[in-house]
Amino acid sequence: TETALRAMRGDQPGRLLLGVTPTAQATLAPELLQRYAAQRPGTELVLIPGLSHDLRRQIDDGQIDAALFYGVPEGASPRLRPLYSEDLYLVGKAGALGRRRTVAFADLPGFPLLLERRHQVFRVLLETLAIEHGLTLDVRHEVEPVDAKRALIRRYDVFAVAPLGLFLDEIRRGEMGAWRIVSPHLRFTLYLARRLDLPEPLANALAGWLDESVASIVQAGEVHWMPVARAEVSAFR
Repeated sequence: TETALRAMRGDQPGRLLLGVTPTAQATLAPELLQRYAAQRPGTELVLIPGLSHDLRRQIDDGQIDAALFYGVPEGASPRLRPLYSEDLYLVGKAGALGRRRTVAFADLPGFPLLLERRHQVFRVLLETLAIEHGLTLDVRHEVEPVDAKRALIRRYDVFAVAPLGLFLDEIRRGEMGAWRIVSPHLRFTLYLARRLDLPEPLANALAGWLDESVASIVQAGEVHWMPVARAEVSAFR
């Protein structure tokens, strides 16, 4: 009721609850928070971590105000705004694949994998494509916490399938390697979703801060993000 009354008055909520995936938290959140702090709109920005499937459910249930998530929207919606696209990588110990820079999707069954639970976005894509290609993936562990994945990769000969930015610090330090998955490319789009009753001035400000943050990261080129057209709603390529 309070939310509905605020929307009718055009008031901004005292706190803006923004759900972020682990990759968005590691790469996009620092840029976003810097721009938010410079603007100081009188609203507290609170980041809520989660995976794409769970964040979408929290948006639908009204538990959070907005969210950044990967996935395939059911159709065009004023609630959805595509921000950028990126490829998935096979991530493991540095040097595990020698001088190779890519790995074919057909070769993935040869790698012991750390994957999320079956209903999560990346897992659904991987297993759907594996079935289409007559492949069986070697899923050693279902692991969602990023820190647990890091520990397992450091200690054992296992691999994660993830966006490059999720393990960027370890890759920079030479502790881990990343090989882009090809034939086909596994490409996702990150979306901003918001509640329809979120006041327009605040929704527009959030979209503007995110656009500026994404543009800065795309220009740096380190995580290989690709801009997407605003009309684009398909997340798989």
